[in-house]
Amino acid sequence: MSSRSSCEVIWTRLTNPMDAESLQKDLDSLSTWSARWQQKFNPEKCKLMHIGHKQDTKYTIHQDNINWNIQEVTEEKDLEVLTTCTLKVARQCQEEVLNANWVWSTDSSEILTGRAS
Repeated sequence: MSSRSSCEVIWTRLTNPMDAESLQKDLDSLSTWSARWQQKFNPEKCKLMHIGHKQDTKYTIHQDNINWNIQEVTEEKDLEVLTTCTLKVARQCQEEVLNANWVWSTDSSEILTGRAS
C-alpha cells in the first residue's frame, strides 16, 4: 500500500505492526537503491510525520554503514506549504498572515518615508 511521488515521499497506512515493518522494508530498499546508484540521501533532512495516530513507530535509513534514526516532526514546511500532523490549515494561515503583515508594514514604511526598494 506504499506510494511514491516525484518528491520522494514514502507513505503507508498503518493498521497493524506488519504495516510498520513493510514501511521499514521500503526504506531499506530505497537505501539499497541509493547506494547502488551512488545517490546519497541526507539523513538529517529525512523526516517522519505521524498523521492521525500516535503509534510509537521508529524508522531508520542505512547509509555509510550507519543506521540513521529518522527525526519525528509534527509539522514540516516544503515549497512554502506547511503540513501538520493534524492536516489542519490553521498553522499555514497563521504563517501567511504574519508574512502578509510583514510585507504590508515594510511597504507602508517605504511609502511614508518616500524610500523605494
